[in-house]
Amino acid sequence: MIATLIAAFAGSYLAYHLSARREDRKLRESRVTAGNKALFTLVQQLNRLSNIRNQFIDPVRQNDARALAMRPVMQVQGTQLRIDFESLDFLLELKPHLCMALMLEQDRYETAESIINLRSRMHHDEVQPALEKAGYVDGGGYTPQQFRSMLGERLLTRIVIATDAMIGMVDEAILTSTKMNADLWAVLKEKFPEHKFIQAVAVKQDQGRP
Repeated sequence: MIATLIAAFAGSYLAYHLSARREDRKLRESRVTAGNKALFTLVQQLNRLSNIRNQFIDPVRQNDARALAMRPVMQVQGTQLRIDFESLDFLLELKPHLCMALMLEQDRYETAESIINLRSRMHHDEVQPALEKAGYVDGGGYTPQQFRSMLGERLLTRIVIATDAMIGMVDEAILTSTKMNADLWAVLKEKFPEHKFIQAVAVKQDQGRP
């Protein structure tokens, strides 16, 4: 009788611990997946901004007329590249400040996208028609005063401010996104050393960039 009770207890105890280990493994795997998804989203954001800088900003960065020379960027909504913060709730227990930094990084990316879209719409809808109406020709060697006459003081000032804001925001977001990826990777690797995590390739800083 006693032997039977001991056997039953041992069986229940073993089954409980096996079940607990399976649940713990599933939880760890779900957290690893959530971490990699967040890292992948950061890499996508970084690639998006790096491509814009390489294709649109850098070719005209040193051009005094870059506000007019920089082409509009095809608009993409930032919400398409959004980090799933609910799946990262476990980070609150590990590094609460990292969660806040990650949220700020998402906001910074969406702000950069908003400025890119704003500047692109302004250039396409207002600047280009005004230049065409004034008979603008590419490579015409126009002076600042001639551009002012073509666009008017108000529109010229707006596109210059928008262009400089876009360049500054993209440069800043690329730097902070690269660091955020490295910081998040380090925390995840420390917590789950047996798993692999996505890493962003460091963006080279060329002359003329911050």
